Amino acid sequence: MNSPLGLTIGPYYVHSLLALGRLANIYLATDESLGRPAALKISHTPEYSGQIFCEGRLLAQVNHPAVATVYGIICWEQRGVMAMEFLDGGTLETRLDSDRLSLAEVQQIVEELLTGLDTLSRKQIVHGDIKPANIGFTTAGQFKLFDLGISRYLEDPQADAECSLHFSGTPACVSPEQLCGLPVTVRSDIFSFGVMHYRMLTGTEPFTGETLPALLFKILHHNPPAPSMLDPRIPVHVSAAVMRALAKDPARRFEDGGQYLESLRLTEPEFPPDSAFYAVSEALANT
Repeated sequence: MNSPLGLTIGPYYVHSLLALGRLANIYLATDESLGRPAALKISHTPEYSGQIFCEGRLLAQVNHPAVATVYGIICWEQRGVMAMEFLDGGTLETRLDSDRLSLAEVQQIVEELLTGLDTLSRKQIVHGDIKPANIGFTTAGQFKLFDLGISRYLEDPQADAECSLHFSGTPACVSPEQLCGLPVTVRSDIFSFGVMHYRMLTGTEPFTGETLPALLFKILHHNPPAPSMLDPRIPVHVSAAVMRALAKDPARRFEDGGQYLESLRLTEPEFPPDSAFYAVSEALANT
């Protein structure tokens, strides 16, 4: 593909490459008409343009501070281009790689993101690829969901076939039903969010494997230790919420981000570390 660096696409002057993607790259640009920065997501080929246009339409349906704002979609050299707000702080992935978050920081970030995820579900939108690399933040400390490239509507998944061409997800965060080719729902996003929440709390992934088949086997059959077992500072009700989100059976998970959030705001129950409460929290992950 021809490089857009140094070119003007619509009102956007393209400065630099921000990220490489399988279907599209993301560039830093300036909207010369408004004088504000923007991130441009440009498809690699015309065949992938439909994904860009679908993502833009989905983002345009959501107005929430925890979801990245889309500015518009245009066509350049027969390729789809989506302009959205530039999250100048980086991604949650880079933040987790560089530093361990405090429990207070995790709670604040998770609460923000769950309200955004709940807004998506209320719009009948499944994100499909919740992971730290798809969470951006501003230098002011505001975290936002972005990259809805494989998202789709729950109400009519065939309404726009291009929206579900690559509905797969990232292996380390994907739900068991996604691996099995079963219907994907809001509860699938809850599982992926639980994987991310687990890592934020403990600094470790709940599912690991030396090979991809080994990793996928763990997701399908292995139940990780409850977060509070790895770090006793983690409140038991928070630990139990994460384990419920990681349940293999979607019916055992939270029905949406709002229910997940409500469980995190409960008063912490006073159970000793060796009580049956922990056994119950881990049992929630069983099928």
